[in-house]
Amino acid sequence: MLQRHHRAAEFLIRRGANVNERCDTSLMSPEAWEHYDYDAQTTFLHVAVHRLDASLARLLMDHGADLSARNAKDRTALFDALAADCPVDLVLEMMNRGARHELVHADNMQCTYLHSVISAGHEELTELLLAQPEVDATLLHYTGKTMLHFAADARWESVKTARWLLERGVPLDARDRIFQNSPLHIALRTGKSAMAKLLIERGADVNARNGDGLRPLHLAVTGRCCLNVLELLLAKGAELHQPTPSGQTALHLACNEGREGQLKTLLLRGADPLAKDDVGRTPFQMINREVTGAAWQMIRRLGVLRMVEGRQIDEQDKQLISRTPYMQEHYIACRRELQRMRKIKVYNDVTLFFVFAASDERLGMLMRNEEFLASFKSRYVEYQYAVYNDYISAKFKRTEKKLRRICAVENHLQKIFSAHLTYPAIENLAKFVSVKDLPGCKL
Repeated sequence: MLQRHHRAAEFLIRRGANVNERCDTSLMSPEAWEHYDYDAQTTFLHVAVHRLDASLARLLMDHGADLSARNAKDRTALFDALAADCPVDLVLEMMNRGARHELVHADNMQCTYLHSVISAGHEELTELLLAQPEVDATLLHYTGKTMLHFAADARWESVKTARWLLERGVPLDARDRIFQNSPLHIALRTGKSAMAKLLIERGADVNARNGDGLRPLHLAVTGRCCLNVLELLLAKGAELHQPTPSGQTALHLACNEGREGQLKTLLLRGADPLAKDDVGRTPFQMINREVTGAAWQMIRRLGVLRMVEGRQIDEQDKQLISRTPYMQEHYIACRRELQRMRKIKVYNDVTLFFVFAASDERLGMLMRNEEFLASFKSRYVEYQYAVYNDYISAKFKRTEKKLRRICAVENHLQKIFSAHLTYPAIENLAKFVSVKDLPGCKL
């Protein structure tokens, strides 16, 4: 087909056809416009590059096609070449033939060639344009979006593009004018996990609220990002209990989505299963009964609330469990396992239930004792507590991490104040000081 078009074009040019005619002339065949958003100012060269017909584009340029001709959207053929993912060698050839001065041009929506290639997710062309000294990577779109916004919303994910833009001074947390989204909001909404991780690691605001009142954590739960992104947000300080404008927490959203992995992560981090939204619904009431894995995660946590923390479960949650046989069966299994923990001693008179129910501070005091740690490891058998093993493991890891920080602070304070304070006084002081407050203090 392309060869026939090429021969037809050569024939017409030999007969004197004007290669710069616009599409409102009889020379323009309606079939040529299939799947092309054309207008009365479009030239043959616009069409050739849009159809990725490099040989036809070269033929037209060889016979004087005007590289500066603009369509009704104020876009040249080079713009369309970049938007259509044309081969890099054709783009370079167009630039060398005189289209280079167009690199700095913005159309009537303040959209440049760079915006176009970034939106297409074309790394090679993006790198090519960013290497040109006249290209400004910090130019804003008319909506206030930066190039980084376009990268986060691109057709294909490109972490390289995001890195290049950040290196060239594009702001990390800029907001667009319409939706008040940062690049991180968009990356999370569109499921670009690798880019979201890069932005978070570079210091993007993990608690920024957009125009819809949604924070990154909300979008990580409802978007298509991987579980690692959710965990990274929490590790970087994302606020777990902040609600949406309708009063729903991240846990409500995760229950509504029925995503077991996200639910488990949020619950192990301390998400509140009893929190209610603006119409009085708990997270558990958002779960589809057919999503058994998500329901089991919530039932495990509700069992802990009742038997370990002594909190009352919402009446509607109780009714939902009692009316659903598999839920009731799992709830009973959870209660039995918790009751068994009361009888298992892991160190002297310390029961497994005490370890499970103790605050991080109390458990931390126990973990300073090497005998306790050795005894616990020898007596605790993971497979016997399949329901709550991950809760116990998560609690140990969390407490161990806190204990390492406290011990590091204590050791540092000991070096400074050993001649002036007793060790108990230093231990007490360490509770109010963080590693960041002490230059030279290392974990």
